[in-house]
Amino acid sequence: MSLVTSCKNLIQLTLEGCIRVTDESLKAVGESCIRDLNLGEGGCYLITDLGLEYLADGDLKNCLQHLNLAECNQISDSGIIFLKSMAALTELSLSECGVHVTNYAIADVLSHLSNIEILDLSWLINVTDISLLAIGSKCVKLQKILLTGCEAISAEGLRSFSGHQTLKRLELFSCYNFSWEDVESVALTCTKLEYLELMKRIKTPTPEFSFGYLQIQHNHCGIDWDEDSEFLFW
Repeated sequence: MSLVTSCKNLIQLTLEGCIRVTDESLKAVGESCIRDLNLGEGGCYLITDLGLEYLADGDLKNCLQHLNLAECNQISDSGIIFLKSMAALTELSLSECGVHVTNYAIADVLSHLSNIEILDLSWLINVTDISLLAIGSKCVKLQKILLTGCEAISAEGLRSFSGHQTLKRLELFSCYNFSWEDVESVALTCTKLEYLELMKRIKTPTPEFSFGYLQIQHNHCGIDWDEDSEFLFW
């Protein structure tokens, strides 16, 4: 708290592995103009919904562009909902935030965050097609979305990205409830798409695994199958 209040020009703060960072710590952060805040991937397990409310209450909501909450598994829909006031966000990670983050908050929040370019929802098992329908229609600047481990999504959710004008990267490892036909129908309409991650065990027979790319107009889209198969980089 002392660091944040005394360093008026601070724009980036990484607290990975800081196990004693609590909601009270985020009071000062919420009053700052930090643009890049990393609370994820290894340690900020004491952050709760109250901490997210503190972040959204102050000037931070008008400045913050990158927010990493990966593995902050004490947060829930009640806290996530405060993020919709952070209109400047371009990058958000909620990876492994646990079972209490669901479609209710994801769809609502991302309907308000039209500037999002990078979104990581990996291993959120309660994310379904409802979330993807909101993301596909509202996040018009989206370039990269990570959905690894979101096993509940199906063809309906995947097809919500059909015709997306900015999407470059789509990661779908550990997702099985759609077919190669669904993947192809989406990929061929996303003219900026450069990279796909897929499982061999999706519903219908896939092309030969040496088939490591799709031709989309004049562009190649690389395909990375799961770890047991070959990836060709184009």
